[in-house]
Parts: sequence; C-alpha cells; structure tokens
Amino acid sequence: MSYLAGVIFLSSCGFWASVITADVGGADVSIWIAQAWNPPVAVLAPPISRIGDKCGRRHLWMIATLLGIVGAIVVASAHNVGAAIAGVAIYALGFANSG
Repeated sequence: MSYLAGVIFLSSCGFWASVITADVGGADVSIWIAQAWNPPVAVLAPPISRIGDKCGRRHLWMIATLLGIVGAIVVASAHNVGAAIAGVAIYALGFANSG
C-alpha cells in the first residue's frame, strides 16, 4: 500500500509542486519539492531493507507509516517552501521502507 501511495505521489509531483508554490511562494526552488524525494529513498532503501530482513519488517513498517504521516502533516501545514521540501523529505524516509 505504501508503494502505491508513493507512486501516486511521484506521478503528481509536478502538479502539486505548482499548487504548493502558488500558496507558499518559492517558485524558483519548486523543483526541490519533487526532487527531495530521491536522496532519502536512494540512500536509505537498501540498508532499511537489510535491517528489515534481519530484525523483522513489522516495526519498520510502523515507523515508516508514522514518518509518512508526519511528512504529510509538515507539507500540509507548511508556510514556506523550505518547510514543504522538508516535509517531502520526511515522507520519503517512510517510503524508503517499501524497497
């Protein structure tokens, strides 16, 4: 389910980036709203998968879900583009668990 949510998020990043920047400003760095997703997933997906194999996936899945919720709340309550980018990065930390 988290993979599906991530795919939906990635496929609509361009649209949502324009909506977010229209609300909070920062159109010159709006690309980072979509790109803040990539580094956490690329760097953390392999080690998180390895930890899940050794320690069990249930607790990692619960932590990832919590990070996804926190990231969504941060993006939803962002008053500037920096907070929106940070929220996307937090959300991506949760998505890294689905790898």
